[in-house]
Amino acid sequence: MLTPTGDDYLLRADLRGDLEGTCARCLEPARVHVDVPLVITYVSSGSDDVPEEDEDEVGLVTFTGGELDVSDQVRDELVLAIPFNPLCHEGCKGLCPLCGSNRNVVACAHATTAPTTAAGSLAALSKIKL
Repeated sequence: MLTPTGDDYLLRADLRGDLEGTCARCLEPARVHVDVPLVITYVSSGSDDVPEEDEDEVGLVTFTGGELDVSDQVRDELVLAIPFNPLCHEGCKGLCPLCGSNRNVVACAHATTAPTTAAGSLAALSKIKL
């Protein structure tokens, strides 16, 4: 809801919905629920009510002319609400690092055995004494 408050405008909204992305562990589709409250005050750039040090305040946006474009603020809030590593479900087992199979679907033999460090590009790390 956009409410005029003198020369300023107050935007109050709830951004709700489901976004689909990729699971960070198994690369399957992951659905993320978003529920973000949004409160922004739009202040006319010609207004003397806003001191310069308050122009960078969160939730305070200046505008010029007779139109308000809320798309930048809505996009920013949605981007901040999306988890950095979305998961298809909390108990996702991910992909096997050796054969690449999805451990949620197939129980590969690598899931129970620990990889050896005697061979491969990281073999030199096994000689470090801590």
